[in-house]
Amino acid sequence: WEIVPAGLSPDAIVEIKPLNGQQAPVRVPAEQPTVQAGLLAANQIDASEVVLSAGTHALTTPVSVAGRKLRGAGIGLTILQLPATTSASISMFGGVMQDMTIVKRTSAPSTEIAEGTNRIRRVEFATAPGTSAGSLLVVSEADQPTVIESCVFHSSTLAIDVSPIRAGNGSLTVANSIFRDLGAVSFGNQFLPRMTFSNCVITRCGSP
Repeated sequence: WEIVPAGLSPDAIVEIKPLNGQQAPVRVPAEQPTVQAGLLAANQIDASEVVLSAGTHALTTPVSVAGRKLRGAGIGLTILQLPATTSASISMFGGVMQDMTIVKRTSAPSTEIAEGTNRIRRVEFATAPGTSAGSLLVVSEADQPTVIESCVFHSSTLAIDVSPIRAGNGSLTVANSIFRDLGAVSFGNQFLPRMTFSNCVITRCGSP
């Protein structure tokens, strides 16, 4: 750590920041009370990572993972629970999401892959019991490569819904993942010719 001069004010005389110039991760709920607040704080201080504790974190509004990493404590340990009455989803714009379970409670997708290079690792996607199913994840504007690895998709109508993508380097690679108890694994493959499934397990599913 280093101490550098800051503007004089009644509140602060010095600013303390990491010696390497990188901000420490924002921790939820130790430092910020909600996922939304944690991502907002990370954007404000230019921290590259938001770390979620084990436990259930309720999302009440849509959030964007844009140029940041959102990391939990592990599948089944950190649970992101979406609301049952409104559509609050997670949108990814060149971000990383890993080590958590995401449970949606409406027919809307829980997660949207939008622009930029995105990576999802060790994430479980599921629909809560008694919920109108729908798709778990939608790929809307994959203009850059997206990688999904070591994930679990289950208990819904559709795992991955692929919409028409923009021209460019858009591609989707799914590796070492499990698909179970689904109406279908993916839809709209014709829109994304660069779509690859590698070393995945598909069981109790409808059309692939």
